[in-house]
Amino acid sequence: MIVGIFASVGLGLAIPYVIVLLRPGLLERLPKSGEWSARLREAMAFLLFAGAVFFAQSLLPASFEPWPWLIWAALLLGWAAVATLRARSFAPRGVAIGFTAIFLAGAYAGGFIGGSTSGPLGWQAFSPARLVEAQALNRPVLVEFTAAWCINCKVLERTVYAAPVVAKATRKANLVALRADLTTPDPALERRLVRYGGAGLPFAVVINASGVVIQRFSGLFTAGTLADAIDQSKILHASPGKV
Repeated sequence: MIVGIFASVGLGLAIPYVIVLLRPGLLERLPKSGEWSARLREAMAFLLFAGAVFFAQSLLPASFEPWPWLIWAALLLGWAAVATLRARSFAPRGVAIGFTAIFLAGAYAGGFIGGSTSGPLGWQAFSPARLVEAQALNRPVLVEFTAAWCINCKVLERTVYAAPVVAKATRKANLVALRADLTTPDPALERRLVRYGGAGLPFAVVINASGVVIQRFSGLFTAGTLADAIDQSKILHASPGKV
């Protein structure tokens, strides 16, 4: 997978040069550089800045989670305001406003800014004691394995786990939602992930009150699929296997 990612990046960077070498006449159709291209370079700097914030966040305590992104968003908005006021034509103004809107929308959709990812499920930090307590109370359990650096995890937390159909199924089943945070390495949680049949993030598992795994979820999945598994978790004796 890593090789494929870097190969894709390399091809993406190289293909435009190959096209220009094969068709030199295309150079005449490229827009001339100017104020708009300077604003574009500055906008790309904020994209790189966002990447740095994303990776640095995994090294920070959970209590710091919103602040790096809020600082990034404030600096981005400040740059956009200054660039817009100083622009002498529509093109640089459009670049500043357009890329600011795209970047903020992407950060919001990814769950980095603009609200909590706790959703309506009342998440608790995973611990073996909480798992045992839930089963003693005859309550099914949803365990989500996540991390601050996992983009797909953030997408699921803002969409699937926040969906009304999932909240309704959770209330009907009296389900306990536990979140196992692997932002920083945790050997015990990593062993638990493997024990449940997971190999990477995102991963989630629905367990009934008897300790039987109802369904495992790897990668992205739908709210309807999760709601169905939660509904099935009300059955005390299921077939997939006890953990």
